[in-house]
Amino acid sequence: TFLQEIGEKLTLLEYLDIQHYSISGTLDFMESMKNLIELRLDNNFLTGTIPASITSITSLKSLSLSGNKLTGKIPSDDWWVTTPNVYDGGGLTELRLSNNCLTGTIPSTLGQLSQLQVLQLEQNNLTGYMPGGICALRKNVLILGKGTLTSLSADCHSMGSIHDASATDEYNNNIYNPALESMISVICPLQCCSSCST
Repeated sequence: TFLQEIGEKLTLLEYLDIQHYSISGTLDFMESMKNLIELRLDNNFLTGTIPASITSITSLKSLSLSGNKLTGKIPSDDWWVTTPNVYDGGGLTELRLSNNCLTGTIPSTLGQLSQLQVLQLEQNNLTGYMPGGICALRKNVLILGKGTLTSLSADCHSMGSIHDASATDEYNNNIYNPALESMISVICPLQCCSSCST
């Protein structure tokens, strides 16, 4: 396939941006692309899971795979936080996985990505709770505003009646709609859920 050819012939590629091209295939082509810094394949017809080989791409800063047909779980390995670049100020700054068919829970290890700025997980089949570590990354809940996370979107279900229809996300103006609670399943803590979109 087209993506396999890229993986075989462009192994030193650092930036790959192929959005809205209706390409199909899996993400297995990434196995040989160890120098990727940004991978943007939004709004295509990609299938399969997010491969374990992603753990070997230590240079990766932006992973954007929204609007595909990816299945399986979000990788929960400690890789998210133990790659060499994380400790010298690097590591993932963007993780966009919205509008796929991902299942399982949101890995708590994502909350340890100290440089994370954008996390988009909405329109999947995720369940469980939003990890507290992710909420702690938000700028408005950290002392002295040292957090980096300015955009967080997930299909959230409130605990009790902690929201009202006028509650808005101060960062991206998403409006929480209680009428959609029957369609969503991730439960967020109060300080975090205001940034969730429905």
